[in-house]
Amino acid sequence: MRTWERHQGAIHLLIKVGEALHPRTKKWQPVGLPFGTKPRLILAYLSTQAIKTQSPVINVEKSLTAFVRRLGLHTDGRSIRTLKDQLTRLFAADLQLGRIQDERVKITKATLLTGIELWFPKTKQQRVFWPTEILLSLGYFESLLNHAVPLDEQAIARLANNAMAFDVYTWLAQRLHRVPTHRQHLVPWASLHDQFGQGYERIRKFREVLKATLKTALEAYPEARLEEDRRGLILYHSKPPVSERADA
Repeated sequence: MRTWERHQGAIHLLIKVGEALHPRTKKWQPVGLPFGTKPRLILAYLSTQAIKTQSPVINVEKSLTAFVRRLGLHTDGRSIRTLKDQLTRLFAADLQLGRIQDERVKITKATLLTGIELWFPKTKQQRVFWPTEILLSLGYFESLLNHAVPLDEQAIARLANNAMAFDVYTWLAQRLHRVPTHRQHLVPWASLHDQFGQGYERIRKFREVLKATLKTALEAYPEARLEEDRRGLILYHSKPPVSERADA
């Protein structure tokens, strides 16, 4: 079974390959791990739709294509199949969060999507599960309504092919507006490495990559206020990317 693990500060995230039921063979088959920028774009889309409609049930059959078009991505059949394949992988994946504290370990099942309606293309060439309807978990949906910060669609489009810059942008969007006014918050390089530095063993190399990535993210989020410091990044209170939820 393929897995993917990432450390985010004191939290350890484990993702395992999930399975989906084939309607003709009536057998469960693995669908692969979600990867790249596509799952990030999908979550941004689902979150936006849930906030707009105030509903955890999202129909993606036609609106997902419209979202892809607005982002300036290809809307040919192959691209849409790839996107929907990533959506299926994202749903089927088994997510676990582990936290180590005082030599004790607490493991939590993380659930974003609790229901998905799939149909399977009849042609042998199209071996992709095509989702038509998504149900967000109640916990995730309530969290969106209470805490979500809408993201700028133009910024999402700009960062659509840069996974790390997309992650940094969304992190800043959620974090900066919560810094108290006239205060500052230091995020050490070690903490940034834990959150964004998978694949970079040396923090010095990671710092070089993050600085370049940060420049790209800030071009998409010019309202962000922060400074680089030998100790890490100093964050200041900033306006969110989209000031009104109705514009999300």
